[in-house]
Amino acid sequence: MIANLNSLHVYHVRSHCGIPGDRTSMKRLIGSSAIVIAILLLVMMWVYALFFASKEVANEIGDQAWTERAEIICQDAAEERIELADFRPIIEAGADALAERAKLVD
Repeated sequence: MIANLNSLHVYHVRSHCGIPGDRTSMKRLIGSSAIVIAILLLVMMWVYALFFASKEVANEIGDQAWTERAEIICQDAAEERIELADFRPIIEAGADALAERAKLVD
């Protein structure tokens, strides 16, 4: 009789305090708590990144002369790529098309 009263008392306290009584409920509570914490951390990260983090560019190249020289080199490379391109459809290229393209790559 005393054992029944003790188990009834424990059940009564748990049910009124919102404490889960079995392992499945406890696992569910831990799992949902972990998900909520993860979502809160992601929200905090994005709030920091969007509103509080420094907006200064880390990889900015201050040398304007370098950017002008690089633009010339890139333009020359783009023109060379166009000269090397073979825009013929495969059907019209013929049997030697693969060998010709291999020579272009070499």
